[in-house]
Amino acid sequence: MAVLRWMKASALLLILGNILSNLLQLSNIDVGGRHDTSSGIDFDAAWLNTYNYISAASSTFGSSLADTFTGGSKDREDGRALAFHDEQTYERQLQQSLRPMPNATTGANYYKFYSGLCNEYEMFIGYAVILVHEQKKLDQILVDPLVWKDLFGTGEFVPHAVLWDVVHWNSYYPRLPKMVSYHQAASVQEAERMFPDIYFDKETGYMNWATDDPQMNATRPHAVGKGPRNFVVEFHRYTKQVRLYRRSEPFEAEKLVAQGALRPHPTIRKMIDAYLEEF
Repeated sequence: MAVLRWMKASALLLILGNILSNLLQLSNIDVGGRHDTSSGIDFDAAWLNTYNYISAASSTFGSSLADTFTGGSKDREDGRALAFHDEQTYERQLQQSLRPMPNATTGANYYKFYSGLCNEYEMFIGYAVILVHEQKKLDQILVDPLVWKDLFGTGEFVPHAVLWDVVHWNSYYPRLPKMVSYHQAASVQEAERMFPDIYFDKETGYMNWATDDPQMNATRPHAVGKGPRNFVVEFHRYTKQVRLYRRSEPFEAEKLVAQGALRPHPTIRKMIDAYLEEF
């Protein structure tokens, strides 16, 4: 129930992503995030400012608004593809999709994301796209330690697979790193063989590192992240080169993310569509 309540409260923030994505496509804005020089509009700044505004507003009335647009709509078919979303079917697809690939190189985030949704999105790009995919060339990401902070709500960390559509993301492999779970290995023995540098606390369920100085010594999986701000620093360095100085082209992987590879969990998308139908 706590997860469902968090989903409802988060849906308001995720509406903006769908709307802005459609605006960018309709306006033929470069998906790498460049400025629209013909109109003089800085869509990067617009995206950030609007996200920050919505995030701040949600601290005051986010939960009540979420209750308003989700109340009574969970059992109503909305006439779109998501109307036939079967949560049990998706859960089975998710478990299958999260099965680790044997003999593949794997990364796990050494630091948690923090701050609001916009900053966490930057951290995700810095981590999954820039560090894991482009720099380290790793095949897959452990989803188990990957969490997003509900900054303006409960203050708790929410699992990535609860918020985002991992099945859809994994359909882009190998153009994007595959997301996998330690717990979806064929057996406990297989998981321990593939990932000997981590273990999970039996009481809390949290992932811990089993090696001294994981950033230097862990390879199964690799500990990704040199410091708490490493992910966002990598993102800002990349965006300056691409969008400010125009010294390089956007990574293809980032374009895929901007075009929809990272999309909300199907249950949250149903909430968003139900809300948008009211207008």
